[in-house]
Amino acid sequence: MVALIDILRLVVGLALFAVGGVSVRESPRIGGFLVGGLVAAEAVVRMVTLVAFWQWVGPLLAFAAGGLVGAILGSVLSMVLLVVYTSVLGAMAGFVLGFLVMMGGNTRQIIDSLLALSEITPVQSAFMVVFALVFGFLSLRFQEFMAMASTAFVGSGLAVFAMAEQLKILAPIFREDVVLLFVWIVLGLIGLIIQNKSENG
Repeated sequence: MVALIDILRLVVGLALFAVGGVSVRESPRIGGFLVGGLVAAEAVVRMVTLVAFWQWVGPLLAFAAGGLVGAILGSVLSMVLLVVYTSVLGAMAGFVLGFLVMMGGNTRQIIDSLLALSEITPVQSAFMVVFALVFGFLSLRFQEFMAMASTAFVGSGLAVFAMAEQLKILAPIFREDVVLLFVWIVLGLIGLIIQNKSENG
């Protein structure tokens, strides 16, 4: 059964993938709405036990409420929104690298761990903090590029992992972490190219 949170991840991911950089810099309210909404929906799904009717309505209401708060904050603190995006990308990269270090290069269950953010080791935490800080600092120096890169890769990651969660029942290839990481990187690069051409076209 498809969960609403997976649909929200896919929709927000595709939106960020295609036009995220522009939304962060030129339309911060839209960027804030997407981020705030998804964060609120994720929080409800992870922290509250929802049953029956509320499995769909709860995350949807949280998305709407979080989106409104995010839109207000985004319009006032647009630079902070950019730092948040790039820091999230840095934390994701740090999580993956920390996982690989801890597992000796073994990628088994890396995607499930990333989505669940479960059992994060001190090594992974250190990688996540360092990369989040580095990427956040780079966003202050290279605002245009980091806006496009962070939204392209964060967006493609959300979309790929949301689709894989549903499709892994149908085909074993969607359970292969190496394949998913490769697709994530390739789509992130494609999103960066699309956004760059749109920006300079």
